[in-house]
Amino acid sequence: MKKNLLLVFPLILLSACNGSDSNSDKVAKSTFDAVTAELEQANKAKDELTKKNQELAGQLNTANVTIVGLTSEREASLKKIADLNTSIEAEKQNYLTLTTDYDALQIKHQNALSTGKIGPDGKTGFEGELKDKADALKISEDNLTKMTSERDAAIFDRDRLNAALAKLVEKVCK
Repeated sequence: MKKNLLLVFPLILLSACNGSDSNSDKVAKSTFDAVTAELEQANKAKDELTKKNQELAGQLNTANVTIVGLTSEREASLKKIADLNTSIEAEKQNYLTLTTDYDALQIKHQNALSTGKIGPDGKTGFEGELKDKADALKISEDNLTKMTSERDAAIFDRDRLNAALAKLVEKVCK
């Protein structure tokens, strides 16, 4: 009889848990529904964050490409400024040499005039050289003006690029 009782015991437990208690079913169902709703919300939030992350990754890629481009432009601008500075210094030396030569010719011309070393045409012979030196001085002066203007434009461009880079880096770092 004891054996029969042990065999029946699982059946008693099964009948107790077979859903005869409708209150526990309601609690289980409402708990299940609440957990399911939370899971759906979590999945939606995850999907939104994944989408936002992809958007941000795209923006970051775009920003990185822009930074590389601006940096390349800035480097080219810096090289141009350095090259122009070198050219300006060389042209200044050329201008100084031309000025010295012109002044020396002027002195020779004045000496020739004051000593009476004038040709039959009333010229000292230095007039052609003086004109050539004056023309070369004007060309050198124009070159200096042009190169200085180009350098100033390149400096302005460099400053613009630096500002754009700083603004972009600040935006990316936020």
